[in-house]
Amino acid sequence: SLSAAAANAGLKYTFVVKEGANSQCELKITAASGTIQGLIINSDSNEVVQNGTTITIGTSDTDRGDRIDCMCDGTYWYVYMFRQGVAGDTTIA
Repeated sequence: SLSAAAANAGLKYTFVVKEGANSQCELKITAASGTIQGLIINSDSNEVVQNGTTITIGTSDTDRGDRIDCMCDGTYWYVYMFRQGVAGDTTIA
């Protein structure tokens, strides 16, 4: 979970998956309602995230080297992901 955007301007997190392919671990990123913006670059296509609350990558679809950057400007969290998986394995809400 990402903390409240209003209190975290300038904060940045970077996550890199170190487990092997099909790591058996669901990845879920959550923030306050409507504060996630960003782009997910998948192996097969790109997905735009606008005013989101949750991004979920299903079980067995995180691969070694997948990278997630989370940056905060004090109003929104900007999430950029580079993934080996396909867009259909990602849920944005």
